[in-house]
Amino acid sequence: MTALRYEIALTDDELRTAWLTEDRARRGFLRRSIGPALVVFGLGTLVSQPDGTARLLGIAAVAWGLFQLARPFLVVAQVLKERRARGGDEVTVVLDDDGIALTRQGKSMRAPWKDVTAAGQRDTYVWYELRGQHRAPIPLRVVPDAEALRALLREKTRWVA
Repeated sequence: MTALRYEIALTDDELRTAWLTEDRARRGFLRRSIGPALVVFGLGTLVSQPDGTARLLGIAAVAWGLFQLARPFLVVAQVLKERRARGGDEVTVVLDDDGIALTRQGKSMRAPWKDVTAAGQRDTYVWYELRGQHRAPIPLRVVPDAEALRALLREKTRWVA
């Protein structure tokens, strides 16, 4: 097989969109629901028990729920801030028979296919997920043959439609 090689320099918008989309997709129903549920519980507690320990519980529940809702946005803002401080990120991604090789700022890592837990496609990118890590996008704008990329990922890992 011929290795597929992509030079990727995500824009801030691409990174933000992919990070938030994939973070939400990876979370289960319970993890997506906990923030709103805590806010509703906390507000209900504040309305029904306006003083004492219940009030403190209500305030804490609202604060924790709001944090859970804001957390993905805070994390992606921090990722973008760190990336700008480094002067951007260009990543070389090579997919071959042995797995995925990533090179960024002179540092390389290789993940065998057994460590690629899933892959899939969104409107503007194909993503892959390494065990224990976030999903990473490959923008379709840098992929001359998207079908070859999809076919390889379908063959080597679990494809999520």
